[in-house]
Amino acid sequence: MCTDGQSQFPSLSITLDEIKYFYEHEWRLRQNLETKAGVLLAFSGTIASITSLFGSETSPWHIAFYFLLSLSMIGCLVVLVPSNYPIPHKEFNNYFQYAKMKVDEARNQFLLDYIGAANDIEVGNGRNAWILMASFALAFLAILILMISKAI
Repeated sequence: MCTDGQSQFPSLSITLDEIKYFYEHEWRLRQNLETKAGVLLAFSGTIASITSLFGSETSPWHIAFYFLLSLSMIGCLVVLVPSNYPIPHKEFNNYFQYAKMKVDEARNQFLLDYIGAANDIEVGNGRNAWILMASFALAFLAILILMISKAI
């Protein structure tokens, strides 16, 4: 029996440390995805503005260019929409409840809270990564179409 307040199951502490690391990794990934979406949005907006300044053609090529670039920009905006990702222990009342728990019971609850939050962020990041990749592909196709239209 442990009397120093340490868990009898050290694997629980190790697992809690690992899920905290995973949660923080997913949180950083979310920030990176949002940064990339913002950069692509700014780049696409700049390309659209410059193209509209120097060419007022309404050829099918230009219509396809603006359509694809608009879809890319919409995808970036979807990635940038604020999401309500759960944050473990975000309510201060939770800390008071944890303080009254036994050590192992509190660690179990922390672990469950982190697992739920990390899972939700991972799902959101997966969706946002897919949307961002599609947005990059659409922007690339739009620029390719623009280059082809200038070569023809």
